[in-house]
Amino acid sequence: MVQQHFTLIPALTALENIVLAKEPRKFKFFLNYARASDEIGALVEQLGFDLELNAKVESLPIDAQQYA
Repeated sequence: MVQQHFTLIPALTALENIVLAKEPRKFKFFLNYARASDEIGALVEQLGFDLELNAKVESLPIDAQQYA
């Protein structure tokens, strides 16, 4: 997979950037980051990406930012 263009918010984590505006909700009001972390973590592992979901995007190398 090759991303041609990516727009990320450096102050957010990789996970927060991935689910931005599509956050899983609990009871329609509360954000469910535990569920998002589990689902995205499983996908990252399945695809063989080396991505720390809780790392701030600004601290990630460019190749890892392309996964986020």
